[in-house]
Amino acid sequence: MTITHKLIRAALIVSVQFATPVFAQAVIDEPGNYAFFHPNADVLNPPWPSNAMAAQLAPDRHLGGLRLSVTDERGIAAHADALVVLSDDNFYADRATHGAELFRRGVAPVVVASGRRLRPNAGISELMEHDLIERGVPKEKILRLSHDADNTKEEAETVAKLAKERRWKSIVVVTSNYHTRRTRYICSRVFPVAISVSVASARDGSFDPERWWEKRESTKLFVQELAGMVVALWELRRAENQGATAGAVGPEGLLGMKECGLKRHIEREKSLLALYK
Repeated sequence: MTITHKLIRAALIVSVQFATPVFAQAVIDEPGNYAFFHPNADVLNPPWPSNAMAAQLAPDRHLGGLRLSVTDERGIAAHADALVVLSDDNFYADRATHGAELFRRGVAPVVVASGRRLRPNAGISELMEHDLIERGVPKEKILRLSHDADNTKEEAETVAKLAKERRWKSIVVVTSNYHTRRTRYICSRVFPVAISVSVASARDGSFDPERWWEKRESTKLFVQELAGMVVALWELRRAENQGATAGAVGPEGLLGMKECGLKRHIEREKSLLALYK
């Protein structure tokens, strides 16, 4: 992790602490602070939880309506060429569990077990293959994909390369609920427009999207994922700007960028706007 990434993460952690003036525990820890921000509430007997309070906290817990999780699976392709379970599953193998469930539903004929290499001849993909087999996916229907990706962007690039080689037209990417928003954004920027990518949200025992602030572990995941989203936005935007500049050099550079890149640019801008719907 670069110094810039560390600074971004640190700044986000500090900003999150001040962005929401009152957390659930604040009534107990800081009654004066609670009374200051909620002058009409009963400090000794606050309406917690209630529909009114939940509505009031909704913008806070999702930071202005931006949710990290995309749990609505109506947008998932009914039939795809492959399911891709992303690396770094949790202790309970929730990603593999959901991937196996989608396979049994007939969403795709093959499951890609994507995983980082931990040793020259072993890694997370082998462990994921074991988890998928335990959950009913035949071994011959599993494709191990070992790589050295250091982040979601690099993993998406590896998967995109595989999809091109296999000539897949559509895939469903399975990842943890808190990771779906960033995954969808990155895939929309990394994959060619010709390959349709949808993201499936696997429940995670360590993260409840509706009550993430109640536990230290889920709060930590939220902050880390938020920082990861900022880094992804920055890296991919910078890469696109550099690519556009390079493409404009030369007598045919600008024309090629206009003819070949306009459609891709429009599709990506639409996907970015969809993040905030």
